[in-house]
Amino acid sequence: MSSFSGKLKAFPQISVDRFDRRNLAITAYFLSHAHSDHMVGLSSLIFLYHLEGNSGVYLYCWSITARFLQASIRHRPLNPWVRPRPHEQPLKITLPNVAEEACHQLCVTLIPAGHCPGSVMFLVEGRVGTVLYTGDFRTGVGDVEGIRALHNGNGTVKTVDWLHVDTHCSATTGIFSTSPRERRAWKSGWRGGITT
Repeated sequence: MSSFSGKLKAFPQISVDRFDRRNLAITAYFLSHAHSDHMVGLSSLIFLYHLEGNSGVYLYCWSITARFLQASIRHRPLNPWVRPRPHEQPLKITLPNVAEEACHQLCVTLIPAGHCPGSVMFLVEGRVGTVLYTGDFRTGVGDVEGIRALHNGNGTVKTVDWLHVDTHCSATTGIFSTSPRERRAWKSGWRGGITT
């Protein structure tokens, strides 16, 4: 099981790949792909009750992942709250106010991750900065240059303030499980801070 809490420090109102009790006050959920270590709590009744009782709270994922959820008897009850999204099309989400905070908008773009069918990375842009959550991913040298969502309109690379890299394999083995080619690709393409 992943040790990631699901919460992005910059955007505590959303949860990525975690749907258990620690994240039931969240106003938007994101699923990077349909592997069990990224679906903790997704099939629980308490999560379903949270969705039923909170208007405007949804689960966003790539349309391929949404089809996997619809085909699963365990996850079919979530269908009314699943919002399938195409990749590489920015989505504006208005987060409801939480406690004293005012409503504000985020722009979330799903980027193909190359890990398995339906897998995506999430680029989250908002008033406090930009976060890239990788989930499980595969990239090669030159791939970053071809990802439009990571570039500004003038072709320059966007600044990524926080990079959440899935390190599930390295957490148990102590070894970062990417090939030298993948490490070179990420080193050449990222200029922001990295957190795991």
